[in-house]
Amino acid sequence: MEELEKVEKLREKAGVSYEEAREALRESKGDLLDAMVYLEKTGKTSRPAPSVYSTQYEEQSGYENVEDHREKEPTGRGFATRLKHVFSVIWRTLLDNSISMRSKSGEEVLKVPLILLFVLVLLGFGVIIPVMVVLLFFGFRYNIVGEKDMPNVNEMLNRAGDVAENMKEEFK
Repeated sequence: MEELEKVEKLREKAGVSYEEAREALRESKGDLLDAMVYLEKTGKTSRPAPSVYSTQYEEQSGYENVEDHREKEPTGRGFATRLKHVFSVIWRTLLDNSISMRSKSGEEVLKVPLILLFVLVLLGFGVIIPVMVVLLFFGFRYNIVGEKDMPNVNEMLNRAGDVAENMKEEFK
């Protein structure tokens, strides 16, 4: 780098006049870093503010703990955000759970992921739902199993099985 370029660069970085930058470079034998240190020592430029880096947010003002902002239920937000949250919960439930079909003896006959059942119901509603209802009359029971405990849904499925059993008994 030419002396003129060094002077110009030092002048920009330190915020000093052309003469002061040239003098600092002369004193430091052309070294930019030494020239900057010289300008700081002579008081012609101020030292940069000290920087502190830490991985602990408590030590730094203006920072807050990111963990406090994990998936909270949206409150007071727009309709689209609430709707997105609802679909997100439904999607996770469909992915994390399965429907189990048990025989009269309680042995598991079939276990299907809820997402697959959802797709099958969408594609063949007129076939899948009637088949599931008919299987209730043959003594089969359905239960949701998986990551999320769904006692209300399982209770409703058990009541549907009880209703089918009662109807079968009345018919006899």
